[in-house]
Amino acid sequence: PAPIIPDPEPFVSKKGQFPTPDPSKKTPRSEDKRRCKGRKPVTDFFVGASYTGKVQYVKPALGAFVDIGCHSDAFVHISLLSDTFVKSASDVVSVGDDVKVRVVEVDKKRKKITASMQSEAMRVKEVEAKEKRDAGRAKKKQKKEQDGVAKKKQKK
Repeated sequence: PAPIIPDPEPFVSKKGQFPTPDPSKKTPRSEDKRRCKGRKPVTDFFVGASYTGKVQYVKPALGAFVDIGCHSDAFVHISLLSDTFVKSASDVVSVGDDVKVRVVEVDKKRKKITASMQSEAMRVKEVEAKEKRDAGRAKKKQKKEQDGVAKKKQKK
């Protein structure tokens, strides 16, 4: 059964009877403790740039969150913590460690930064592998388009 409200009057709003906020009670920006002072927005960080930071949080099966001076902490996925295989993120880093990270991705829309702790040599290998994959995909797409055009000509 539905709960019985003894006096529904306080729960019913009447048009035009909403209290107006008092402008004198608004907290000035300089005194607002919720604002992040001394922090840069996500848009100030660039892909490929290196930053030093402090590990804030470690999720063993997922990765680590590193404070690099941004409004939101940079995330380092477990696969990007080291050049070698990592079973648990807590094997490589712990809370409070000072680390050097390289920004891999900046998602301005979601205000998130993805970073890597892998060496520069590993980054070069990743770039080469990505270029090779992209070239293979482009070649495959081009072949598929040519096959589609050839099939259309055969139908006519």
